[in-house]
Order: sequence, then C-alpha cells, then structure tokens
Amino acid sequence: MGQVIKKFEVNELTEEMILFYEENKDRVNPVTGEKEIIKIFNEGSSRSGKTFSAFDFITYLCDKQEHREKPLSIYVIRKTLKSCRERSYHEDFVGHAKNIGTYSREYAFGERTSPEFNLFGSKVKFIGLDNDEELGRSDILFFNEALDNDDEKLINRMLMRCEVAAIFDWNPKYTEHFLFDREGQFNTLFTKTTFLNNRFLKQKVKAGLLAKCPWSFDDFDFDSKTWKKPKNPDREKYKLDNIGKWTQKELDEYRAPNIYNIQTKTADEHEWMVYGEGERHPEEGSVLEAYEWIDKYPDEAMDETAYGLDLGFTVDPSVLTRVGRKGMDLYIEYLTYQPCPSADILFDLIEPIILAEQERLKKYTLNGEIEDIIISSESNDRYRDENYIVSMNSSICVKGYEGWGFVKIKKPSIVSRISLCKRFRLHVVKNKKAENEFNNYVYQVIEGRKTNIPIGRHNHGIDSFGYAVWHRFAYIVEAMNADKQ
Repeated sequence: MGQVIKKFEVNELTEEMILFYEENKDRVNPVTGEKEIIKIFNEGSSRSGKTFSAFDFITYLCDKQEHREKPLSIYVIRKTLKSCRERSYHEDFVGHAKNIGTYSREYAFGERTSPEFNLFGSKVKFIGLDNDEELGRSDILFFNEALDNDDEKLINRMLMRCEVAAIFDWNPKYTEHFLFDREGQFNTLFTKTTFLNNRFLKQKVKAGLLAKCPWSFDDFDFDSKTWKKPKNPDREKYKLDNIGKWTQKELDEYRAPNIYNIQTKTADEHEWMVYGEGERHPEEGSVLEAYEWIDKYPDEAMDETAYGLDLGFTVDPSVLTRVGRKGMDLYIEYLTYQPCPSADILFDLIEPIILAEQERLKKYTLNGEIEDIIISSESNDRYRDENYIVSMNSSICVKGYEGWGFVKIKKPSIVSRISLCKRFRLHVVKNKKAENEFNNYVYQVIEGRKTNIPIGRHNHGIDSFGYAVWHRFAYIVEAMNADKQ
C-alpha cells in the first residue's frame, strides 16, 4: 500500500495559503509580462501553527496528481543544519507527518545526518545555510524561522532557481529585516496569526503563553482577537507596587494591568508582544537606552569630529560612522552599511564620503585648513597586506592619501567601550539600520539573569562608533576622573 493521508484537518492559515496559490499560480506580472512563483510570508506568535500549516501546504502540493506524476524538488531551510534537523525535521515535520498518517521509516533517509523524505514521490530535503551547499533548481523552498537568515543575496539566488512556490515563516523577534520590505510585491501573500488562531493547540500550552501577558484580559475581545483599549504608554505603570496608584481616567483610557501575571512574575511585555501577539517589538533591556533620535546631523561646528569603521565582508556590513563631539554630547551618524568582500570595494565606498567630509569641515575653519581625518578601525586578516586598509601589524595611519587614512586601534573589551559611550549624551541620526541596532542590541541573559555582556548581534554600527569614541574621546573621561581624585 502506498502513502496516503489518513487525517487532514487544517487551520485557516493552510486554507488561505492553498486558496492564494490556486488563484494566483498562473498570473502574469503586468510589468514583466512573465509568470512568477508564489511567495508566502507567515508572521506570527509562537505556536500559531505557521510551520504545520506550511507542511500542510507542501503535503497538499505533493499530493496533487500532476505532482505525483512529475515529482517536486523541495528544500526546507534553516540557518544551521543542526537546527533544521532537530527542529524543522524531527520535531515539526515528523510530528506533522505522524499526525496525518504519511510518516514511515520506509520513506525517510539520513535522519541522523541530513534528512530527506519521500512524500508521494517528491523529495523533501532539510538543509542548513551553514554547510555552504550550492542549491540547484527547486520547485518549493520553505525558509523556517526566516529572520535568522540575514544574507539577502543568498536568498535571492535561491529564489531565482525556484519554480513553483517559496514559503517563509517567523516569530517577529526583530523590528527590521529585509523580508519585511517584500510585502505588497507581485504574487506575494503576507499573513499574521497568533496562537489564538491555532485550533489544535493544547490548553496547557495556551495557558503558558497567556501567562506572559502584562495586561488584564478583561480588556481583550477573544471573539475578534483584538484589544478593546490601547496598551499602557508607560510600562512602569503596570508594576505591582503602582497598581493602586492608577487613576480612574487611566483605567478608562488604557488597559488595566494583569495583577496575577505580574504578582507571579510571569508577565513580560516583549515576550508577550512577539510570542503572544506576533507583533514586531523592540527587545527589552537594550544596552544603550539613554539616547535621542535626531533627523539629521547638526550643520554646525563641533569641538571634535571622529570616525569609526567596523569591517564586514560577504554577509555582515562594513559600517563607517561619524561622531561629532560638543562638550559631553555626541552626535552619531551611520554613513555606510553594506558588505564589502574586498578592500578595493570598501575603499571605493568610503573615499567619496571622506572627500565630502573634508569639504564640509573646511566651512568651520578660518583659513580652510583642517586636520587629517583619521578613521579608527578594527583590524582583520582579510585585509592583511592591503594598501588600502590597516593590516594586523600596523599601528600607524596608512600613508598615501591626501589628508586622511586609517588607524588600527587596540580594542578594549566591549563592556569597557559601552561604559565609555554611556558617559556621554548620545544623539543619533535616525534611519532603519540605526533603529534596528539600538532597539535590538541587548544584554545576554544566562539562567534567567541579565549579564553586563551584550549579545554579539545588531552591533555593527554600535561597534563602529564605539571604536571612534574609545580612540578619540576616552581622554575626556580620564581627565574628568583625574579631577575628582
């Protein structure tokens, strides 16, 4: 007896995906005059059924008679092979296949290494982006926990070789990602679901998620799955010792606090917003909290101006920052934010910016003469022995430029650099990259306790201006400390 589906009860999300596919698979893009693949982006809370719905959709396509006769090539993708094997395959795919009756060891291969599964003749292969495997053509791509994959060029190359459909799912744990910009494109479906949309979710799991909510469910409409009132603008108001201080007007205008969740210390606004409501929300416990967003860099003279550079290659961005100091105020702007796989590309990117900076700075001098512009940079083996960028062994400014160059700095610990930056008042020019970093650069939490060590993510621009501050402005704080002694 061949493979058969014994039970196929689906969530509304699966039905929406199937309907969108069937209605749009043959559409022609009026701009290009060509058919395009279906792209589905499923954003939502934890346990909303996104991943099972994706496997429902894949099963539906593999079960179609046309695909039984001409099998599909399907890739399920996560950032690492380990997470794809353990989570996407063993936990989710196998669990889903057992639920609907399609799982058998007869159809499974390489389960302990690189899993593959024969689904009605179609091959479903589970891979990680860490194994440098160059994919050929595919019919279906499923990017599970897609926000963990930040190499846009790699994903675009994979999409170019895909011929039927691509599915992405994620919990919105970041506030900025290149996938968010795909909403509204041709043949693209964006969905948002929460655990309340998952009719198969067990009550105990549902209760665990509800325990994260900091607001009273008296202000929530479970039928429409929406809040009746806006959330509290001041998160401090729902702390337990402030509950009695709420005025009647505040209780009428904003959601009342969830006294039980707060008292039992399960309430967590960030965890609830991302994993309960499926909304994009900044991380709690940002490393740099005391700062001001500004629309543009001040058009005025500074006491000093410094420049920092954090190096990135094929995935991580190279970030050049400008830091103007006026007293104890620092004005910070991200000038570049893109990968540079070679020193030549990086130099070509930076040179016109620095030449423009030279002209800008001349406006604030009497005779038009300015000091050399020194870019405080980290060092890296990738640029060893290059003429353009500092090498590992260099400790002086690279020669050969007209009034500007790089200097390798000896980096102190990240804790020391952050502590120094916090001694100044920070004013940051607002853009998407800066917002994403300042919102999501948070401290590590180990066994439930926050440490003083930041997580090494969302930090490229922050590292860049940190180098400049440490190299050029540390003397100010040292002088202040000396005066106190």
